[in-house]
Amino acid sequence: GSRSIPASCGGSGKARRARVRPTGRGRRQEPPARGVIIPRGVSVAAMPLELYLVQHGRARAESEDPARSLTEEGRQEVARVAAFLEAAGIALDRIEHSGKLRARQTAEILAARLGPREGPMEVPGIAPDDDPAPLVSRLAEQTGSLMLVGHLPHLSRLVSLLVVGSPGTPIVQFHMGGVVRLDREPEGRWAVRWALAPEIVR
Repeated sequence: GSRSIPASCGGSGKARRARVRPTGRGRRQEPPARGVIIPRGVSVAAMPLELYLVQHGRARAESEDPARSLTEEGRQEVARVAAFLEAAGIALDRIEHSGKLRARQTAEILAARLGPREGPMEVPGIAPDDDPAPLVSRLAEQTGSLMLVGHLPHLSRLVSLLVVGSPGTPIVQFHMGGVVRLDREPEGRWAVRWALAPEIVR
């Protein structure tokens, strides 16, 4: 069955709960999951999507480790963030990462806590200097909840392109091991919902 997540991670009292439904698999548009009814004439791009963008955790310098694995501090920070998200009731359909070791290790730590339906899985197009435009097109075919673990400047450019239509206009600051949550609203507009930095999670 489907899982539920709080509609807000902040505030007092009991959080309202919203249903999270499965997404389609892969990069091609699939039929909507059972229980998701898309009215005639409404595109998938107009359906809600929860997007969690994660900059990989702190990694070793290339001179120390050419593969740039996570430092012990980086692992601990990501683990704290993952525990916080789990306690907040965050549920994911899928976690994707760039394939670079530091991103893959970050995604694995998050997946171990959050238990996505799919992933963590490597996908193309989210390396540090990749053009965010193809990913924006792919997101137009997605619904549900998706976490991307990647790099700067790509993540920053992606947020800017989604929210204001210009990848060169910074609108949010990322932190290593931190999370930025964006929502695609029913009318198709994107908005930054919240941002979480590791240093505030203890």
